[in-house]
Amino acid sequence: MEYAQSDSRICEQFVKLDNRHPFSFQVFQKYISKISEDSLQQILVSLNKIAISEGLEDIKQLRQDSTVVETNIHYPTNNSLVWDCIKESHRLLSQLAEEVKDLDYRDYTKDAKRTFFKINITRNGDKRIDLFNKQLITFTKCINQVANAVKKKPCYSMNAFFITGIGKSVAADGKSV
Repeated sequence: MEYAQSDSRICEQFVKLDNRHPFSFQVFQKYISKISEDSLQQILVSLNKIAISEGLEDIKQLRQDSTVVETNIHYPTNNSLVWDCIKESHRLLSQLAEEVKDLDYRDYTKDAKRTFFKINITRNGDKRIDLFNKQLITFTKCINQVANAVKKKPCYSMNAFFITGIGKSVAADGKSV
């Protein structure tokens, strides 16, 4: 908060009070820690009421914070990042297959996983480069499949464009809406 105070000119003018030096972290910590839970709750409720009354907050929408969970993550090597992208593209293709009728796609994950492990155990630099190039080609194929599947999705087709009426108005007067 001390950094934000000195970073913002408006906040700096507001908090300095008569061009004094900005408050230190210790001062903020000392007084913020004295605010009771009930007082903080009242402040937050009041702020929300003001935001709703001024139209800054839409009560019809829900916002949610995520919870952080401790988990093991892998070291992000080029090989592991490409492998993660291949897995994610397959997951997306599986979802798109439910939305797009007659979507035909190839599952590259088995071959890509095999290449991923070969890259990890190969010590010869030239062989690793060849294997990684093979993995990049597989990755490119996966991404192209996802792009083609998205193009086949009904909401992205020209037919959907004209069904919604947007295309008809554009075609009628030759101008975009």
